[in-house]
Amino acid sequence: QATLEDEDSITSASINTLNKIDFLYGRIEVRARIPSALGSWPAIWMLGTNKSETGWPACGEIDIVEILGMNNPGNQINATLHWQDPNAGGPLNHAEFGDTYNLSSGNFDDQFHVYSLIWKENQIQALVDDQVYFTISTTSANLSEFRERFYLIFNVAVGGNSVGSPNASTIFPKY
Repeated sequence: QATLEDEDSITSASINTLNKIDFLYGRIEVRARIPSALGSWPAIWMLGTNKSETGWPACGEIDIVEILGMNNPGNQINATLHWQDPNAGGPLNHAEFGDTYNLSSGNFDDQFHVYSLIWKENQIQALVDDQVYFTISTTSANLSEFRERFYLIFNVAVGGNSVGSPNASTIFPKY
């Protein structure tokens, strides 16, 4: 087990399919046991393969599932889409839409679950264990990013502005 005193042994990890395999529509399923801990940010997500040309958020982002390890006790997941919208204002004209799913008992790191994305030309849905918890219509011209090819990313980020830092109660490795 690593503790905060062993800070050099705590790191983030990421695997992606860029330049290996990408997707345009279909169903993607990942069976995973996702860790949750204060200061961790595990996610299964996708970015547009044109990111190097357009930048983010213009390439689009599909968060199939993520656990924000701030004050989340591990029973809540999120699915979110991010894109560039000229009407959004703010930095980079970033727009987003998402939803959450809460387990009625237990935590997502207690057992394996199946996280799915059903991606059609006009709609995107996220599911956990075949239960739809997020749906968005992508017919708007402002959502054209989601009619392009995307690649997958699997990661467990540790620390950062969005989730804070691990503290003395955070135990690594999780399993």
